Amino acid sequence: MRRILLLGLLVALTGCGEQKPEKKKEADESDKKTSQVTPPETKTEPQTAAQPAVTPQAKSEVAANEKVAEPAAKKAAGEKAAANKAIAAVPVKQEEDAQGKAQEAPESEAEKAPNVADIMKRFTGDRAAFMKKYRAADPADRQALVANELPQPQPYAEALLPLVKADPASDETRPALMWMLSQSQGEPKETAAKLLVAHHMDSEQLPNGLFGLTRQPPSAAIQTMLDEIIANATDEQRRLKGIASFGKAMQFYNGQRTYDALKGRVESAEKDDSDEATLAKAQAGLDDFMKQLSPDAQAYYRTGKMADGSELPDRLEEVSNEFGDVVLMERGPRKIMLGDKAKGTIFEMRNLAIGKTAPDIQGEDLDGEEFKLSDYRGKVVVLDFWGDW
Repeated sequence: MRRILLLGLLVALTGCGEQKPEKKKEADESDKKTSQVTPPETKTEPQTAAQPAVTPQAKSEVAANEKVAEPAAKKAAGEKAAANKAIAAVPVKQEEDAQGKAQEAPESEAEKAPNVADIMKRFTGDRAAFMKKYRAADPADRQALVANELPQPQPYAEALLPLVKADPASDETRPALMWMLSQSQGEPKETAAKLLVAHHMDSEQLPNGLFGLTRQPPSAAIQTMLDEIIANATDEQRRLKGIASFGKAMQFYNGQRTYDALKGRVESAEKDDSDEATLAKAQAGLDDFMKQLSPDAQAYYRTGKMADGSELPDRLEEVSNEFGDVVLMERGPRKIMLGDKAKGTIFEMRNLAIGKTAPDIQGEDLDGEEFKLSDYRGKVVVLDFWGDW
């Protein structure tokens, strides 16, 4: 009887041992299925798969075969980590590609259609390159370089025309308009003058820009622009109106030198009986200058009188009386007032012009003796002004 019971127990034990590989296989297949993670279609974090339930009997069997199951678990964990890493990298790569395309698009667009700043930088760069070549050239060749290779502003101003028309009111356009007004001729100059009045009357930079134009001759485009500013400036824009009024008169004064020089060339060519080509060239230079001027300016240089018959110093004095307290410009702590600047110019026009009697001066000679210039009236006197700083 004992032998039968022992034999039954042995058979039962043997049957349990034969079922272990099947349970291990089922557990491995379960782990394998749960380790596979499907990438989400959105950018949300991937979900973690649920762990399979483990019975006490299976747990005992796995523990008994721990050495066999451990490498498979590590492999599954590694595959899961790799899958998660690949999923996380996809949206990052797509975002980087999108950023790259966004960065490339403006560059390619800028190459096809340069903006206002591009053209201004190109002019500055071309001028700098020319000056470098000019300084390195032999002095004997420099005049030819200037005549043949110096970049002229007009082509750049013409290239700016469609751009400033397309966006006339922007802060980027305003300095380009001021540059076109001072450096170009014809349509670019006229367009710049009109757009500045139409879109930039409120700009704090416009008064300073107008002061920079006072050294230019009184061209028709600029004089018309100054007239419109004077007529339309509000009480809050008194500084703008004052500088425009001052600039309108000062252009007549500063243009006088250019007119006198061009007219002197014509008179010199006529006096010296120069050949026809030389005389024609001198006359063409004077004619071109006159064509650019406003009608009032043309009349002034021919007659020496303003359109209303007044003298230029009188006109400038009126401006000084009305806007003398206006600040023309600031140099550090120093302020240059319109009244002071006008008074110096008025004195020069009335007292230091050719044909005027020289103002009397007083000083000491080399022996320490006091003298006056008037002491030598009727004699030829050479005055030599010098200083040592």
